[in-house]
Amino acid sequence: MYEPVIILGAARSGTKILRDLLAASPECVAVPYDINFVWRRGQEAHPDDALQPGQLSRSEIGQIRDEITRLARKSDGAAAPTVRLMVEKTVANPLRVPFVDEIFPEAQFVNLVRDGRDVTESAYRLWQSPPDFGYLVRKLAFTSTSNVRYLTRFAGNFVVGLAQGRGARIWGPRYPGIEQDLASADLASVCARQWACTVRAADDGLSMIPEARQLTAYYEDIVGDETEIVRLCTAIGITDPEPVLRRYREDIRRDTGGKWQEAFDEATRARLWPILEPELARHGYLG
Repeated sequence: MYEPVIILGAARSGTKILRDLLAASPECVAVPYDINFVWRRGQEAHPDDALQPGQLSRSEIGQIRDEITRLARKSDGAAAPTVRLMVEKTVANPLRVPFVDEIFPEAQFVNLVRDGRDVTESAYRLWQSPPDFGYLVRKLAFTSTSNVRYLTRFAGNFVVGLAQGRGARIWGPRYPGIEQDLASADLASVCARQWACTVRAADDGLSMIPEARQLTAYYEDIVGDETEIVRLCTAIGITDPEPVLRRYREDIRRDTGGKWQEAFDEATRARLWPILEPELARHGYLG
């Protein structure tokens, strides 16, 4: 059995980048897509992604563990005898850390945080972008066809979104209250709340996890200096970071952020500030 490494982070925080970097190690396999359809198995009708522990039988927990492990693979499809770690990064998981911990009580958690202003700008663009149908086809081929309820909801989300002129009706994690916010607030505010709720929920959930099984990293540190990725490799137990560093040097381009200042006018920035400010301050972005 692999040792699970669960990356937590709001959508557009760099979780995919971090997963793919770590997966470059011969010591890791990774689940190559977000797999909300597995985590929500049997709870597809739940109104949001903040699933609670204590709702699953031992058998159901075992089924979810087995399916996630089965879906993990090397990026080149090879089975390496050196593999010990399994990396997974479904972006809804920060909303349900105790639930994830119930399924993988041995997991290490990496909490990845990015400046919420940049996340809001990036998410705002993605909400409105047309869907990447090539990506969707690949992901659907990866998705278990046995979960008809989730597939129906997944397809319906995109159909309604296209009718509304967006790529999806709801893009990214469904935080508690997102349906009400979509009915009453502007889209930029929903994106800001999505980041703030996700970051806060991750921190609250991790407060119940032993410190030895968690660490926090910042997107800006990762893209700013390769020493941070070396620190993360060491912390999760990768003994040789060199393959990860090679991938890092090939793929990572320095990101100075700040696009939000051009994307949002002064009135929008003022409207978003009360939503973003508490978590920005708590994570040191305003100091």
